[in-house]
Amino acid sequence: MLSQAGKEILVKAVAQAIPTYVMSCFRLPSSLCKELEIMIRKFWWGGDDRRHKIHWVNWERLCKPKFGGGMGFRNIKKFNEALLAKQFWRLLNNNSTLAYKVFQHRFFKDGNILNLNDRAKGSYAWNSTKGVKHLIEMGNKWRIGRGNKVKIWGDPWLPNSYTHKVQSPVSHLPHDAKVEELIDWENMRWRNDLIDQIF
Repeated sequence: MLSQAGKEILVKAVAQAIPTYVMSCFRLPSSLCKELEIMIRKFWWGGDDRRHKIHWVNWERLCKPKFGGGMGFRNIKKFNEALLAKQFWRLLNNNSTLAYKVFQHRFFKDGNILNLNDRAKGSYAWNSTKGVKHLIEMGNKWRIGRGNKVKIWGDPWLPNSYTHKVQSPVSHLPHDAKVEELIDWENMRWRNDLIDQIF
């Protein structure tokens, strides 16, 4: 007997909000995400187990923001991945937390979570967080700074490139050479002669 506005509030404030804490720690199985979305869809369109109402608009469109023509509902699976990516980002940027210290001791002893040990067995929470590493890497790019942690080949650090990585073959510099070797620290500029020679 609720209006559509009332149903929208209940969906957003209850059905999609209750699993938020769990989703920020654990990756929910795809089947569970699908079941949750089916229950939300049935509630939104007014159906139940005995009778099915017509779903006039597909769910992907309803999950778009309101300014994009949708209702702003969340895609449960993508929202779960976003929350886990946020946890991964916290571990990447905040090394003073207890979670960082525990995970670092076991999985990335060098202090860089991007260099984690994939073979080490961990808890379901750790495996869930580790599973979104590729999402962070897709949009992650090094800020050079001193360049002593950034590899010339392999790390994304170029500002104007599709991959943000150096595509040329490895030259006379070692494979794991750092960007700091391309900088003239006395004059605070790039070593153009070396860069022209290598690239």
